[in-house]
Amino acid sequence: MLPMREEFLATTERIIDADPDVAVVLADISAAQLAGAARRHPDRVINVGIREQLLVSTGAGLALAGLRPIVHTFPSFLVERAFEQIKLDFRTRRWAGSSCRGERRTTCRQRAARTSLRRTWP
Repeated sequence: MLPMREEFLATTERIIDADPDVAVVLADISAAQLAGAARRHPDRVINVGIREQLLVSTGAGLALAGLRPIVHTFPSFLVERAFEQIKLDFRTRRWAGSSCRGERRTTCRQRAARTSLRRTWP
């Protein structure tokens, strides 16, 4: 039995070879292990580099185009990068929106209602 990551990569390679509707989007992780699949299917094995937001957006775009994407990165990068983007886009740039970390639900709703009335676009 292979370790989990190697099993995932072997299975992914078999799937992409067998199904022309499957695409794989990578964020530099496992790019070397999927190099053979990338050579055989350069239009369906896409490495976006260390850009997890782009990884998700590319996967969504491929799905909209009718493909079945597999997006592959470490779970902590996938989740934390999205929160980082929300933090940077909404909090730092002061765009209309609300962040409710650690607040009671009613307090958060009240503040969200107040801040959504103010448009502070740059």
